[in-house]
Amino acid sequence: MPVYVAGDEEAVESFQSIASAEAEVAHYELFDGSVSELEERAAVEAIAYVHIEDPTNATLVVSEEYTSPTMVIRTEVEQLLQSTQLEQVGVEQAERELVLSTSVPVQTISSSGDGNEWLEDIIPAAFAGIVLLSIIMTGMMTLNSSMQEKKDKMAETLLSSVSANQLMQGKILGYFVVGMAQVAVWLLLVIPFAEIFSDFTIIEHLFTPITLLYLLYAILGYLLFASMYVALGATMEDASTASNLTGMMMMLPFLPFALVWVFISDPNGIVSIVASYFPFSASAAMIVRIVMLDELPVLEIVISLLVLVVFVWFMMNAAGKVYRTAMLMSGKNVTPGEIIRMIRHKD
Repeated sequence: MPVYVAGDEEAVESFQSIASAEAEVAHYELFDGSVSELEERAAVEAIAYVHIEDPTNATLVVSEEYTSPTMVIRTEVEQLLQSTQLEQVGVEQAERELVLSTSVPVQTISSSGDGNEWLEDIIPAAFAGIVLLSIIMTGMMTLNSSMQEKKDKMAETLLSSVSANQLMQGKILGYFVVGMAQVAVWLLLVIPFAEIFSDFTIIEHLFTPITLLYLLYAILGYLLFASMYVALGATMEDASTASNLTGMMMMLPFLPFALVWVFISDPNGIVSIVASYFPFSASAAMIVRIVMLDELPVLEIVISLLVLVVFVWFMMNAAGKVYRTAMLMSGKNVTPGEIIRMIRHKD
């Protein structure tokens, strides 16, 4: 489909002469008529034309139905006009082509590669956060289970068949399996939809070495809170009669979730660092901080894991002593002083 040229006669002839030799995008054709006639045709036909008023002033007019790439044509018209002007001042064609062909290439460098590298950190951390929250919520069921067994006098029957430590460990392991099964169901429902309806490759980024570290933090956090809940459940006849101290202990697992924004905004701040070494917040704090920091804080990871392992061991032993004694007590809630005496008691 030709692009018509009309306007100032001398300028049109110069333009057409250059266009016939140098044009590559469109075919330019002199219009045997006036510009007003072209305007009328453009109102009813799919045409394009160049209205040249003088060698330095031209307009590309395109009707709405015209389908050729107008931006490309516009660029070529601009180059042809420049070439016409250069010819008029005595620049040869070879030199004109050299000047007009000069371009600046654009190279785009993405600091994030294909744009999805951030998923390598976010997806494993989100998975670990879901695991931690889920098993903590199911871990709270150990508290209700202990209270119910004590209230219904089932503890005496159960303890006649297994030891108190075996019963406590069975509860912790059983509810851990329940929590992990719940997470597995969520993943089976969410991942297929995410893979289908987005560009995220969740599976690819989920099974990475860093996921194992996050899961280690989540499991240690669960063992800590679950053992505490089992012991607390054994000390209470009824949740409605729990002391303020017991209520505060029950809220400890949710403390780090209230500080998540602090960990995100200032991962190297004093609050974030202290939380990384505090047993009840170490799991959540370190998961968030590892994601936010540019380099793995290896020393801090080692220290926080050691703190968690030592405190989990202490809590499991303390919970075993409290559970063994408190489950057989009835008629009242166990006081904090009695809990301390149970922990200090030597087997």
